[in-house]
Amino acid sequence: MQIKTVRLSDMFAWLIASFRMVGNNPGRFMLASFLSLLVVFALVFILVMALLGTAGLSSFAQAGQQPDVKTLLYIYAGALVFGVLLMPPFVAGWFKLCHNLKTGQTASAFDIFSVYESSARWVKLIQFSAISMVLYIALHAVYLGVCVALGVGTDGFKTMLVPDPAADPLAMLNLGAGFWIAYIGLILFGTILQSMFMLGFTQASLTDDSAIDSIKAGINGMLKNLPVFLAFMLLALVGMIIVLVIVALLAGLVIALLTFVHQSLGLIVGGILYLLLILFIYPLMFSFQYLFWEGILGNETTPNTETVNESELML
Repeated sequence: MQIKTVRLSDMFAWLIASFRMVGNNPGRFMLASFLSLLVVFALVFILVMALLGTAGLSSFAQAGQQPDVKTLLYIYAGALVFGVLLMPPFVAGWFKLCHNLKTGQTASAFDIFSVYESSARWVKLIQFSAISMVLYIALHAVYLGVCVALGVGTDGFKTMLVPDPAADPLAMLNLGAGFWIAYIGLILFGTILQSMFMLGFTQASLTDDSAIDSIKAGINGMLKNLPVFLAFMLLALVGMIIVLVIVALLAGLVIALLTFVHQSLGLIVGGILYLLLILFIYPLMFSFQYLFWEGILGNETTPNTETVNESELML
């Protein structure tokens, strides 16, 4: 496996290519998104029903009370276990779909479920998710520990994490510059970690590398391209804000005009636009992540997940 150094222009080229990939395959991607929404809703429903039965939430709901800390911990732990066990093959299936489309292989919207057929890969992805989650939490703890040791934003984090019900709801706006520096740094640090582990997850999904090797590949790939990634992230964020503002204004204007024609017409068109937005978010997100992986860790000799030769992936 060769970790490549990329340019800022490459990352924007991948962004454009992700739109092109989705635009060339709208039917398959929209169906995959629709199936994904159904799966997510079904899994959330199952999780909620399971928690109602095991964590005693039903008694709190009937009494109109808020769950205590112990119950909330049960909920959080249950959601984490549930997600780590069931969701990794589903996410990997999206990368399999993008891989099949990019390499000209037979592709179907149902490819997002194909990874569930391989128990060995399923177990490997669970291992990757569990290890990366522990590292993610530990690294955030280190970051917060450094902030506390340096005395940067400590009072602000206490205000945010342990709010006083009697306090001014706008109190966070009055926090010092130190807090906002630390808070923005926390968001930036978290975004880097998420992208780094997702890069490794894609490696685990599409190659025969082990969970540990995939995590190492993700870390090395991100560190090698960190300055470019930071520049792209900041520029893309600014561009996304501008585009969202323009789209929101135009959509709002159209909906308002249609509402004048007929009250229900604006709501119907607004609902359709929102649904289309949701259906296209998944494909754009996963196709860009796939191209991001391909540009940094992938290579032309990397074949399909079922026929990859492990010896070809060794350094």
